[in-house]
Amino acid sequence: MSRRLLVVAAVVCTGLVLRTDAAWAKCARALPNLGVWPADVLEPEGYIVVEAAWASRAQTAVREAAALDLRLHTVDGKSAVPLDVIFAADGAVDSSQALLRPRWPLTVGEIYMLDLGDEQRRWTVVAPEPLAPPEWVGAPAVVMGQFERLGCGPSSHVLLTAPVDAPGELRLQVRATDVRAGTIQEQVVALGADGLLDVGRSMCGDRFYLRPHHRYSLEVWAIDTHGRRVASPGLALLVTGPGPVDLGLHGAEVHTPASWLYGLFLVALGFTLAGTFLAVRCIVRARDET
Repeated sequence: MSRRLLVVAAVVCTGLVLRTDAAWAKCARALPNLGVWPADVLEPEGYIVVEAAWASRAQTAVREAAALDLRLHTVDGKSAVPLDVIFAADGAVDSSQALLRPRWPLTVGEIYMLDLGDEQRRWTVVAPEPLAPPEWVGAPAVVMGQFERLGCGPSSHVLLTAPVDAPGELRLQVRATDVRAGTIQEQVVALGADGLLDVGRSMCGDRFYLRPHHRYSLEVWAIDTHGRRVASPGLALLVTGPGPVDLGLHGAEVHTPASWLYGLFLVALGFTLAGTFLAVRCIVRARDET
């Protein structure tokens, strides 16, 4: 009897561990330990986006960028250029991001390094390309909102059109202000493969969390590698954070098996603990009898 209980407990525990590891791996892939844009080449007056996560020293440096006097150092250590902080903010889940810009132009041909404690990044400075600045051909507009209940937290997204033309690499700076509370979320994001701007978060991370049914004022700027920052036309866009009952957005709540899978996980965990307890009792009783 005791052997059977031990086998059952071992099988269930192994399954739970594998499931937990898989979920953790999925969450770990959602956020970089340290990510930068541009990746390895800078123009003399270009913006730098730095994002760090997982409670690292790099994340602390990014979160507190405005107070740390961050600088780009040449690799030979002979000169340094201070970085102006456009903003430094936390993302939706355990990540921090900062938008930085050199206070004066960098030297073409030099290699500069940014030291963030336990992480460093280097860029080679190249001459700026003669490209036209980003040009908005219309104002951003809401396509749909989505809300999904998941095990580690909700998935909440507001998808927007972003009709901007840019001949080079592009990022979008988005500022979401809660109309009622006055709190501000600000991040730099890339357009999705479908050409839409996603203002939201997944189960484990991403940039924004628009609280269900709260009204938000969205401001958007297009940023290119040359160091140009162009605001979208028109007034700030008003959107509603999607929730279990959709208010004003075209998309409705998305229902998936994730929530009841999480419930089954808790039930299985309860059976595992009970089985382990019984197995231990059987072992102890068998030893006492011998």
